[in-house]
Amino acid sequence: MKKTAIVFILLAICLSLAFSFLNISSFESLMRPPKLSGENRLLQQAFEKTVSNSDGIVMKNPLSGEYTSTYLFFDINNDGQEEAFVFYSDLSEGNLACVSVFKNINNNWSFVSKIKCQSEEIYEVNFADINGDETYEILLSNKITEDMQTVNITEYSTLGNKVLSVYSFGDASTTLLMTEMYSNLHIGDLNNDDADDLILLNINLSDREKKTISRILSYNEDYSVKQDKSVFLTGMLEVYNIITDTFVSEEIEHTRIYVDGAISERGVITEVVDISHENFEITLPLYENNQSNQPVTLRDSKSLSMDFDGDNIIEIPTFSVFPYAEHISKGTNERVPFNITVWNELDGNNLFVDKKCVHNNSYRYFLIIDDNWMERISLVYDSNNQTMTFYYVEQNGGFGKEIFSIRTFSSPEWSKNDSDYSQLADTSSYVYAVKFNDDEKTKYDDYIKQNFHVYN
Repeated sequence: MKKTAIVFILLAICLSLAFSFLNISSFESLMRPPKLSGENRLLQQAFEKTVSNSDGIVMKNPLSGEYTSTYLFFDINNDGQEEAFVFYSDLSEGNLACVSVFKNINNNWSFVSKIKCQSEEIYEVNFADINGDETYEILLSNKITEDMQTVNITEYSTLGNKVLSVYSFGDASTTLLMTEMYSNLHIGDLNNDDADDLILLNINLSDREKKTISRILSYNEDYSVKQDKSVFLTGMLEVYNIITDTFVSEEIEHTRIYVDGAISERGVITEVVDISHENFEITLPLYENNQSNQPVTLRDSKSLSMDFDGDNIIEIPTFSVFPYAEHISKGTNERVPFNITVWNELDGNNLFVDKKCVHNNSYRYFLIIDDNWMERISLVYDSNNQTMTFYYVEQNGGFGKEIFSIRTFSSPEWSKNDSDYSQLADTSSYVYAVKFNDDEKTKYDDYIKQNFHVYN
């Protein structure tokens, strides 16, 4: 009996030590940077050398945007050789995120600079040529948190939830150029001067009118401010989209900035900022209309402004009821009216209708329709099987003869498909297919193939 007890005690001690060893190993593996392969392993070695005296390193990655890797490679000075950026926290210096910048010289990575960020997480990284010298600046964004030490939170907390820090890059250093608060950021050349401008949106929820401030910044070659203009937009709770286009009016080129945002739980509008290239004059062509009780661009969907038809002009979506059409909700089978999407272009201060379409925002497709469909044809969209079926309309307004149906298949579903559907388009996830009532195919086949579109 004693021998058995001793065996159990020894076994328990061994298991305890084993689990302790596993826990330590797991912890250390989390603290170590992921191993790079090939030539990039030299960067790993260079980075580890610079932090060899640290109490611990936690690797980070930007949370949003185009660049979300722990290790980022980008040719910032246009010399044909990419620089490297490593994102992490150095626990010996607190929890603030850091960026180490390296330059590649003859396949050897040389440390250039360490940037200490404004908070624990890096929200987004961008590169832009803001002074027009054909090299890029580093744009680091951090979300405002209570741990931020270098920003007056009280002053800015109602104007935005992020801080943008812009750095110039040199062979031996990076230099902080500016720090700005913002809610949403857009980067682009607004006046064709070969330098990127910054559009900073700030949402002020403390004001009773909930103003949204659009601030436009441009810089000279020495980084002095060339333009710093702010305009008030209709108050928004959240901005979903910022997009631009250019047009010519009376031989003067203009850039328009389209801002889609929520003004209520279900209400979305579009504001437009118009910038003249001749004198950088700013106008707001839709602002007054958006101040009415029924804003001209108001819709109850997150459908966003886009170049709908590929003509390099942005269209703004609004909605109109499609007579007799119905949407069957998934699960509940509740039937509700189905709206069509109306795509509008801006002419001066007014919108005019460009195209109308039935639009499936969930599966990212639309079918352009003719005006004469509105009274002659209707549809039922069934969310249970992702099928949109079109019918002729009876004289009494009921659903008549079926014409065709469009269905969205998952890729695995389509591989097993043995139905009468034929493919219209596909993506990596879905296949879009059409099935005709036999005697209607000749009439509508070409039309659907030309007017059915999938978008990203």
